[in-house]
Amino acid sequence: MNRSRLQRSRSTEDSVSTWDDVVGILMVGVAILFFLALFSYDPRDLPSWSHLSPSDQANAVTQNFVGRVGALAAGYSLFLLGAATYLIPFCLTWFGVCKVHSKLRITTRSWLGVVLIVLSAAALLEIQGWLRWRDEITPLGGGGGVGYFVGGVILNNLLGRVGSVFVLGLCYCVGLVFVTGLHPLDV
Repeated sequence: MNRSRLQRSRSTEDSVSTWDDVVGILMVGVAILFFLALFSYDPRDLPSWSHLSPSDQANAVTQNFVGRVGALAAGYSLFLLGAATYLIPFCLTWFGVCKVHSKLRITTRSWLGVVLIVLSAAALLEIQGWLRWRDEITPLGGGGGVGYFVGGVILNNLLGRVGSVFVLGLCYCVGLVFVTGLHPLDV
């Protein structure tokens, strides 16, 4: 009787471990596909029905490594978040490797950390003006639409440039603590 309980608990642990591996590998795979879509983004690959498309016809041969779906995903994410979108594949890779290697449970706090990192990075890019990408790749600038609204419209008007950078830097650091799960004094 006692042996059967041990065997059942082992099989449950093995199935949980297997699912952790599957989820981790899928996260890394999605991160790689998303990064390839961002890296090879060409606005002319977008279908003509997309409001981001610069012309009435899409390229005959898609330049994006992930096809039209990759062009759409990259186009809309760059439109919304600007260059901060490049942080998403890195966060997904981090979660995937942690899931495979250490069987880490990804909590709501971890996902909140990703949101804080990406939003604060987009707003910082808008406020600092490091990337003046107001062209067909990101028509709303280096921070995208979210960065423009949060950083340029709200925070810059309320706190000024220095206060906004300070608050957004704090949000970014809090997001890093949430994502990594490491206490700043333990590092």
